[in-house]
Amino acid sequence: MTSLPPGGRPFHERVKLAEEFAALGGSVVRDHVLDATALLCVLFAEEGWDQIESLLPRASISAVTYHEVLTKLDDLGVSMGEARAIIDALDVHIVAVDRKQTDLGTRFRDGSGSKSLSLGERSCLALTKMLQAVAVTTDREWTRFDLGVKINVIHQTTAPS
Repeated sequence: MTSLPPGGRPFHERVKLAEEFAALGGSVVRDHVLDATALLCVLFAEEGWDQIESLLPRASISAVTYHEVLTKLDDLGVSMGEARAIIDALDVHIVAVDRKQTDLGTRFRDGSGSKSLSLGERSCLALTKMLQAVAVTTDREWTRFDLGVKINVIHQTTAPS
């Protein structure tokens, strides 16, 4: 299993600080939504991981993205328990998919050009729109579309995992 990237405050310390902050009545603003490519970039310490890692305390992912990442980790032989622990350590907020998000995500299917967006990508974009947040991806193709949401494309000179 590839280890989590070094640098910054260890994940377990950030989780503890977040729990202490919440216990004091604080809340975390979740103003970024990560797609699967962004989360995998962090998990495998790919180029640009540090830019995404700095957003983790303020990030959400859709349950569909969570499913995509768990599937990728399973494909690589990571046990379900270990995969869940790894994602939990990142402290991203996992948002269940509801009817509103599904209806909104369907709108991203029409007029998307020659490359259609996947279910996971549309789910990420719908959540982004709902939260009035910024979508974070490593997929440069997203810049080709007029999606009506803010997108932060983390540029990589090498192909992602």
